[in-house]
Amino acid sequence: MTAFSIPGPTLFKAAEWASRAVPNRPHIPVLGGLHVVADDHGITLTGFDYDTRASVTVPCQVSTPGTMLVSSRSIPRPCTKVRS
Repeated sequence: MTAFSIPGPTLFKAAEWASRAVPNRPHIPVLGGLHVVADDHGITLTGFDYDTRASVTVPCQVSTPGTMLVSSRSIPRPCTKVRS
């Protein structure tokens, strides 16, 4: 399992940027997610559409590198609570 440590507001801004390319109602479910890659450089969040890609890399502490696909709507909600 991928593990990393990043401040909530930083993750929120990165997810918000990468989510710009994710369609609101994707015809293919995988296009509704953000591809998250955690490595020695930090995390990279990428959102895809048929024609567009939005990607952002944020430096952070990664304890367990890996790759995952998460719902583009699931990241901003918890981060909003952290920002308060």
